Amino acid sequence: MLRLTYENAITVSAWASLVNATSDELVAFINAQWPWLIIATPLVIAGCFVPAPRLPWHWRKLVAMLLCSAFVALSLLTPLPAEEEDDYIRRRLALGAPKKLITAELVLKKAAAHLPVFDSMIGLIQTTSFIAGRNAPAEGAWEEVHQEGPAANLLVVVIGESLRADHLSVYGYPRNTTPGLKAAADRITVYPRAYSAGTNTWNSLPVAFTKYSHTTDMSLSFVTLAQAAGYKTHWLSNQTANDEWGLAVSMAARQADSHMFLPAGKPTYPKDGELLPYFEDIVAARTAGEKTMIVLHLYGSHSNFADRYPPDFDFFKAIGKKRIDQKIARYDNSIRYTDSVLTKVIGTTERANGAFLFFADHGLRAANSKFPLMHDISQKTAIDSLHVPLILAGQHQDRLSTKQVYSLFFFECLFSAWSGISAAQLIDDDYCSAKLSATQIQYMKPDLTVGKAQPPANP
Repeated sequence: MLRLTYENAITVSAWASLVNATSDELVAFINAQWPWLIIATPLVIAGCFVPAPRLPWHWRKLVAMLLCSAFVALSLLTPLPAEEEDDYIRRRLALGAPKKLITAELVLKKAAAHLPVFDSMIGLIQTTSFIAGRNAPAEGAWEEVHQEGPAANLLVVVIGESLRADHLSVYGYPRNTTPGLKAAADRITVYPRAYSAGTNTWNSLPVAFTKYSHTTDMSLSFVTLAQAAGYKTHWLSNQTANDEWGLAVSMAARQADSHMFLPAGKPTYPKDGELLPYFEDIVAARTAGEKTMIVLHLYGSHSNFADRYPPDFDFFKAIGKKRIDQKIARYDNSIRYTDSVLTKVIGTTERANGAFLFFADHGLRAANSKFPLMHDISQKTAIDSLHVPLILAGQHQDRLSTKQVYSLFFFECLFSAWSGISAAQLIDDDYCSAKLSATQIQYMKPDLTVGKAQPPANP
């Protein structure tokens, strides 16, 4: 842990993920650092029990303060390379950071030359800035909004959680994790090359929900776009309303004409299926010709996986005796339960002659990786942890090509093409035309810079 604290900067994603990490993930993270724990433990014990020189308390305080001050001052007197400093300033300005904040970060960056924990402080500052950003509920700022072509009066958007596309049997996974979707294969369209906007909910969905330009701007969200086209919007969530890392997500929910957070006042997260009665009531209560959009935000396959499904969905058993075998079985069970929820939502949507769209906020690290089925918070993002399912059903299935790469960084364009709702900001300079024909994907990296990658031809 000494190495983690003093030799490695904790990235923004590490701050955001470790705060809410499950015990399972924390144990794995500590296991990866066990050599350093062996070294650190005797040093800590020695520090606690070896007698220190018998100096008066005020002298010990003075010596400690002088040593610390000299150590930090040495870093502050050492200038950063001009090119590195200029590059840092340009990147932070591009993200919309105030100049005073950048100046403070540069001071910490200099101090980090000898004490890298200060880089971690920068990460925490940037995390707070990104989440707060321009994420307050806002009136829509879309211009010249219109809807093209035959339009479904019911739009249903379902957002999954922590879902790798390669663990769904409709994507070729050998275990039958999606029997309902497989049975509906002739009524749905599966898109094989969709990639999330980030590797964590907190940095992926704020970007996906809005037209991102250096920072998230809730006035240009897909919710306000639908509202500007005349849709009454409803948000049903099985995620908490007050999660500090999900602030931007709950802000999007509060933009809807009505919103409901299922876990409110409950000690544990309910199962996703408990959203279904609320969903069906909204569909049934619609008047003739009423334009309605319903968003369902699932808790899906978030760890701990065994908590995501009821006992009767304990279908898959561990193949081997290793802990990872049990973890894979539980992950696959959570997906099989999500499949049952999606199948019911699709059925209700079809009967109402509506259009259905499903995608996941992000994936997880591969089951055979160093951190199996955990959030990817590494600086070198594994592209397969971004590969997520994208599935359409009901109306509008012919509006997206199954051969195209879809970067959910530009979900506003995908939503526009699917729903037929457009605006000047999406048309000007061929903005969406270019994004929906790109062969590269974009995603938010752990340091809040935008990464680009060429996904494999056959993921």
